[in-house]
Amino acid sequence: MLAAAGARRSIAAGEVVFHEGAASDGLHVVLEGKLRILRQVDPNMVVDVALVGPGEAYGEIALLDGGPRSATVVALEPSELLVLDRDVFLRQLSEAPSLMGAMLGQLTRSIRNSTERLVRGELEQRALRAEMEVEKYRALTEMVAGVAHEINTPLGTVNTASSVVRHRLDSQELHTFAASNPAARELVDDMREALLLIERNIQRAHRLVETFKKLSVSQTVDVLETFNVLDLVNDTVALFRLEARQAHLELRVQSAWSDSAAATCTGYPGHLTQILLNLFTNAERYAYPHDEGGRIDISPGDHVGASDPPSFEITVRDYGRGMTADVRARAFEPFFTTGRALGGTGLGLAIVRNLVTESLKGTISIWSETGQGTAVTVIFPKSLQ
Repeated sequence: MLAAAGARRSIAAGEVVFHEGAASDGLHVVLEGKLRILRQVDPNMVVDVALVGPGEAYGEIALLDGGPRSATVVALEPSELLVLDRDVFLRQLSEAPSLMGAMLGQLTRSIRNSTERLVRGELEQRALRAEMEVEKYRALTEMVAGVAHEINTPLGTVNTASSVVRHRLDSQELHTFAASNPAARELVDDMREALLLIERNIQRAHRLVETFKKLSVSQTVDVLETFNVLDLVNDTVALFRLEARQAHLELRVQSAWSDSAAATCTGYPGHLTQILLNLFTNAERYAYPHDEGGRIDISPGDHVGASDPPSFEITVRDYGRGMTADVRARAFEPFFTTGRALGGTGLGLAIVRNLVTESLKGTISIWSETGQGTAVTVIFPKSLQ
């Protein structure tokens, strides 16, 4: 019945049967040959929708809704088609209800195939993005390893020079001379204080380099030990106190523990120290740039709420410039920084997140509003054993 109602059409290889957007001339059933159905996504991209051969049909959507063609069809080889006009087809539906079942089956298969293609395409895109992310981090770790290695050389030189200065300052001759000369004694005391600052920062830089080297080869290894979190926070604040004084920062530790014994943790104290130092440096550089100064609150305590395993929580809060939503969304992205002119590299928070998630097995989150400040919260298990 359909064959008698339809019209036959011969198509040469390479010929366009119809273009996307053209008016529909009905349903096409392939009797012989092979055709390609495609869509022009943009001027530079064409996406294959399907390949059809003998016994298959296309154009059913336009046939049913009477709208324009949703794709372009090109013959890959000489083909023979049966073209069924829409009005003729709709009349045939009343005479052969089983035709509706066949058409619904065809539509269902088409939709299923399209869905599967979309899912496969999305999975491929996600896999590609994941691979790009891996490559980005691989390039980052290789670069950090190289930079850390190069930094070690001048650090060693500075450390040797400071040892020489320390030896001369501690010499008996200088001590005897300074004892009888108040001006010289004051000068020597100033030099000793400056040398102490140099030695402390050499040690800190050395620890930073070692941390970078560990991260660069994904070996976030530190000594697993039992320590007091509150004591560690206070020690870290004391370590940063010199920089804070120069930047006019006021660091306040607001502990939620009435008994310091409750702050006992089994984990990696070196990495937790590094996390806090990076957060303090970030606040100094971005919340209060140009040494404008301000307050930083450090709030350690037990993590409140459902927590399995039991966890600690440390929040570092400033009241500075804050972040826009766009900046906050990209804050942990390697190399992203809004303070390149201030000496930022975009690595600080990326390293912090790596340490929190990989070493401490915890989580990190950021709250920030423009003009209201920023709060970074780190949650980590009380014990990693």
